[in-house]
Amino acid sequence: MFTTHPSSMRGSVKNLHSLVWLCWTELRLGLARGLQTVAALQWVLSFFFLGPLCHILVLKLLFSWLWPLAIAYYCWWFLDRKTPYEGGRKVTWVREWTMWRYLCDYFPAKLVKTTELPPNKNYLFGYHPHGLMSIGAFCHFATEGSGFSLTFPGLHAHLATLYFNFYMPLYRDYLMAGGVCPASRSALGSLLSHPGGGNVVAIVIGGAAEALACHPGATSLHLNQRRGFVRLALQHGADLVPVYSFGENETYKQHTFPDGSLIRRVQEWCRQTLSFSPCALRGSWGILPFRTPIHTIVGAPIPVPLVPDPPAELVERIHERYAAALVHLFDTHKCSFGLRDADKLHLL
Repeated sequence: MFTTHPSSMRGSVKNLHSLVWLCWTELRLGLARGLQTVAALQWVLSFFFLGPLCHILVLKLLFSWLWPLAIAYYCWWFLDRKTPYEGGRKVTWVREWTMWRYLCDYFPAKLVKTTELPPNKNYLFGYHPHGLMSIGAFCHFATEGSGFSLTFPGLHAHLATLYFNFYMPLYRDYLMAGGVCPASRSALGSLLSHPGGGNVVAIVIGGAAEALACHPGATSLHLNQRRGFVRLALQHGADLVPVYSFGENETYKQHTFPDGSLIRRVQEWCRQTLSFSPCALRGSWGILPFRTPIHTIVGAPIPVPLVPDPPAELVERIHERYAAALVHLFDTHKCSFGLRDADKLHLL
């Protein structure tokens, strides 16, 4: 969950007509550009509000003459409660909505393959950096807007997110339709142990700590203390694939509060307790992301053996290989996407 900077809120959310005017202005510049703006706006509004609105909608139905519909849904939800943790329920036509293509074209967001990934394996993609809203991760792995299935034929993409999103009625079904799954051991393990391979699970490794530290131009990643994803890959024999998204940190600007301030303490409490943190972000017209290219580079797979109970030494060795491969991926492509040769990737 994120918040916008107060001045941005006054200029956009409180003045909804300004966003409507923006969409109209963009449409006058061209139909495609206007539809891109509309797609970006609906995604941002969905990110912030769709989950709570779905909750409110079902509750309102419960206390209206349509209460049988709400009761029927809650009964079905109870019976279906394990589905997100047992592979989910991906719906291809939802992932292929034309709206997602316009969302990708808004930036544009491009998926770049550096090597073939055989579909007889399962893969754990480590996505970096987190950015504020992980827009690139959603575009590439929760939709077909950038053509994931065409780029990696035979592979089925999934994106891990916070588990509490799946406690919101209707919203959970919307997320599952896109291939989004809870970031829990049972859900990830179900996908990564799929017989015959073919599954890709993308995890945004840096989490809320990295989101709080991100800003345009930042090249620091929270990785050195992250071992869980490596252990998970070993337990299921899924190859690790480093993924770096150039431009992710440029989609929004963020106001950073001083250490020790009240707001900073609230942010840190939320990060440690809830695994997310409110951020004061600012984009185009307040809440829209900036139109900045996002180039997501998918690196070569790191072979991982199947070790149900991996020792710490093996986890550390695979982690070191992953970190080295990620730095190599960054150094190989940085000059092609606006960075200087002197820019370095800092692992924290």
